[in-house]
Amino acid sequence: MPSPHEPHPQEKRSFFATFSLVLAALLALGLVLVLVARLLGGRAPPPDRQREMQAEMAARLTPVTRAITTDAELKQATAAVTASGPDRSALNGQQIVNQVCGACHNAGVLNAPKAHDNSQWAPRLQADGGIDGLVANAVRGKGAMPPKGGAPELSDQQIRQAIEIMLK
Repeated sequence: MPSPHEPHPQEKRSFFATFSLVLAALLALGLVLVLVARLLGGRAPPPDRQREMQAEMAARLTPVTRAITTDAELKQATAAVTASGPDRSALNGQQIVNQVCGACHNAGVLNAPKAHDNSQWAPRLQADGGIDGLVANAVRGKGAMPPKGGAPELSDQQIRQAIEIMLK
């Protein structure tokens, strides 16, 4: 006679039958999924398309910027931008404000004094020693503003003209 804790032989057969049925169903499902994946997966693209796809991926993964940490890197980056950047040598002060300075100074981005707002420019004029001091700061950069407002191809005279426009 079986012990009180041991399952009845009929229960054992029932368990194994159910277990076998579930196992067979899972294996069948796995086989169906593999077949569907093969049908939907298709073939690998030709080698020339693979190279094209890799080039597209590499282009998407290239950094959009890099940190400049030394004066030498700044000079090199400035030279590269000057060589490849737009020709702004013929722009007047108003055009420079519109194309370069206004991006921050029209809205006061990062505490930049707003163009044509004397209440914001007066303390800076006094603290920096007049327009010559403002020009010197703009040429070398100040706070969040990069040198020459991020347009290194501009001359110091063009920077002065732009500042004079913003002070009006």
